[in-house]
Amino acid sequence: MPGTVTISFDEDVLLATNMTSKECTDSARFTVVAKLWMDGKLTAGQAAKLCGMSKVAFLTELPEHGYPMSNLGPDDIENELEFIRGE
Repeated sequence: MPGTVTISFDEDVLLATNMTSKECTDSARFTVVAKLWMDGKLTAGQAAKLCGMSKVAFLTELPEHGYPMSNLGPDDIENELEFIRGE
């Protein structure tokens, strides 16, 4: 069953951030989805779909929000390098 999260923004928040209601909503959605992706709960494709954008657009927007473009940890990177080397 699909879920919904609702966040209400007072006019003060919109004025303080100089954002429209849609911009605040889109930013909040991206932040939650990016966190789920960073935690390995979503693939980049799933995250992009939830944000209504392509996978490439999602990945390239991550640094604009303070997230790295990769969610690989040190062990993941070592495993990938071993795979590439054929070990």
